[in-house]
Amino acid sequence: MPHATSSPKYMPKKEFIQYLDEYAEHLNIKPTFQTCTSRKIEIYASDFLILATVENNEGYIPNMIGIENFKGEIIHSSDYRFGEKYKDKKVLVVGSRNSGMEIAFHLSNYESQTSIFVRSPIHVLTKEMVYTAMLLLKYLPISLVVTVITKCAKFKFGNLEELGIPQPEGPFSVKISKFRSTVIDVGVIDNIKLGQIKEHIIVFDNGDEHQFDVIIFATEYKNIATKWLKDYS
Repeated sequence: MPHATSSPKYMPKKEFIQYLDEYAEHLNIKPTFQTCTSRKIEIYASDFLILATVENNEGYIPNMIGIENFKGEIIHSSDYRFGEKYKDKKVLVVGSRNSGMEIAFHLSNYESQTSIFVRSPIHVLTKEMVYTAMLLLKYLPISLVVTVITKCAKFKFGNLEELGIPQPEGPFSVKISKFRSTVIDVGVIDNIKLGQIKEHIIVFDNGDEHQFDVIIFATEYKNIATKWLKDYS
């Protein structure tokens, strides 16, 4: 069921909830709420099972050699709340996608000594660039759109390779090949240029030693559906 043509691009919560109610009524969907799956057994017969639980179930912290010897604080980005707590502390953010970049930017604004670990190539764009690209893709081939947006990004940010941020072939190549979204700049590039955020591109097994008070892992999530989903066939 399509949205109304009068619906705004960014739908307010009230309108979105109304749409869901109308959707369920239109398709005669009768959802069951507030049902605990751990205290009783109910059997549902169906031809298909859809797990709409995304992958943001449990914060993933990778196994790292020697991490057990780190005496500081270790958290996942899902547990990050306020930058003021880390004022004047040395904080390493592991992960350079949107959550990692935003946390690093937030920390630097609270005067923490922030470093961010960048390993995989990423493209950084502004929201306006992404929106422009979406419009252009309606009329132009993707190769031409990639060329235009790449030039815009380079004009806006300069050569990010010089900042230690490896670049993929085009701003949408990572999205196409690995289904990873482009990083949206919230001001972090300017703070990196100002030296308020340091970058460590190579893992510390290269011999470099750096001391940190806190490590924040912005390393995505893992799906834990297999922990509760059982096969009754």
